[in-house]
Amino acid sequence: MTTSTTVYPYELDPAEVLADPLAQICAQLRPFQTLEYDPKTRVVSIVTEWLVPGGDTAKMTQLLAHRGDDEKLTVRRFADNYKISLARRLRI
Repeated sequence: MTTSTTVYPYELDPAEVLADPLAQICAQLRPFQTLEYDPKTRVVSIVTEWLVPGGDTAKMTQLLAHRGDDEKLTVRRFADNYKISLARRLRI
């Protein structure tokens, strides 16, 4: 007499499925970059930040001119500096 075993497919936890791609993206981050993940939309944002002295308009111009068309731009003013942030979005 032989017995058969029913094998049920293993249900993957969504957090486990995303952990590897997120870890691979994190491993490629450069200095002053941040990864932000929105689980509702499954969108990853890579944010790159620069601190630019207030009088260095040439550096500001360079950063602003070389941003991608799909990058969100944020400029924050501090007492003597500007923080320029560019955010790129990826869907995973």
